[in-house]
Amino acid sequence: MKRIGSLAIACFAILAHGQTTKVVSVTFPVEGDREVWVGSLSQPDKMGHVETVQGTGVKLSVDPGDTDAAVYVHDKRTGNVAVQPVGQIVKTGLWKVTSKDETRVYSLKFHLSSQSRPVKNALLRAKTKQEERTVLVDAADKGGAEVRNILAGQVEITVDYKVGREAKTTAPQIFEAKLGAGPAKVKTIDIQGDVPTIEDPKDIPDTNSNSESQTHEKVAPAVPQAPNPLVSLLNVLIGLGVVAAVGFGIYSWAKKNPKQLDDGLKKLGLGEQDPAPLDTPLVPQQPQPLKQIDLGAQAAYVPDVPTVVNSSMAIPNPRLVQSDGKVHLLSDGANAVGREAGLSVSCVGESSVSRHHATLTVSGSEITVSDEGSTNGTYVNGQKVSGPVNLRQGDVVQFGAAQFTVEV
Repeated sequence: MKRIGSLAIACFAILAHGQTTKVVSVTFPVEGDREVWVGSLSQPDKMGHVETVQGTGVKLSVDPGDTDAAVYVHDKRTGNVAVQPVGQIVKTGLWKVTSKDETRVYSLKFHLSSQSRPVKNALLRAKTKQEERTVLVDAADKGGAEVRNILAGQVEITVDYKVGREAKTTAPQIFEAKLGAGPAKVKTIDIQGDVPTIEDPKDIPDTNSNSESQTHEKVAPAVPQAPNPLVSLLNVLIGLGVVAAVGFGIYSWAKKNPKQLDDGLKKLGLGEQDPAPLDTPLVPQQPQPLKQIDLGAQAAYVPDVPTVVNSSMAIPNPRLVQSDGKVHLLSDGANAVGREAGLSVSCVGESSVSRHHATLTVSGSEITVSDEGSTNGTYVNGQKVSGPVNLRQGDVVQFGAAQFTVEV
């Protein structure tokens, strides 16, 4: 069984790197229930493929040229995580794991509540002297937040949340990431004030549970009940009727007030361009998201004057408008989104946005968004993106905690 596990890790590493690898040995002082993976030194919470090992050692295939790679060993009994850079291990081909190598704690679990109910939307920040983590919490998490593979010692925890349109942050609280503490126990953080919470008691998780998840993904939320298809169809028909009625009103207004329409287009940065004619014009409206995660300090930007758009033509001036009013123009082709400076959409200083968070692709009359394996995810109208998603006028796109409105 150990040989099969070692072979599986070696095959995964070869497929992932696609280049020359080296087989090294990792040994433990005693047998036990452990998890081993090859991860990143700079992003220790990015765990990747994990192999369960119950013997006294395992063989791994590693990339000697990857200076950011490290081998991690999680002892399930103690909750400790040992770490060693790959560059050190390949020098001798052997790493004998000792207690001195255990510098991290596998998991810290929190339950965010207000008035004894789970908080609906929040951003938990965990900070040590050497690193900082952010964990996005939405309604599906039922107030639960987990910080993975963090340095042992004192951890400062703050929570960003909103009351109405006002952004707030809790006072810092100090928790101890203690070596040898065993599987993580849930710690409750109570937030005072009129904070949006989950109201249905059956959705409240059991915060007294000390069980440790054996997977390496976010704890799966309870599966919601399937909606009634007849009710869904009725809602769609009603929505289409409302949109058609409003669109006809806008069309009538545009015909009677061409000068005001032209002035409105200039305010939106469209210069002297004439509005494209529409057979059935629609008014861009802010959609009502099914699961919107809104942590910005201000409301999303809404244009002063409605824009008439012909969906059959190429997009003349596609853009993202940030919640503070900042405009990001999109060029034809791929547009990178991240917190690095110089990108098409740069969120410099926003720690919830990954370095290369997502890609916006403009092709003719279509704009699509794809997540690039970000930490905090990409959302369109409150729905988390798992593959390429087409964007339309008025859609709300969120990268981590940074929110934008699509304008075409």
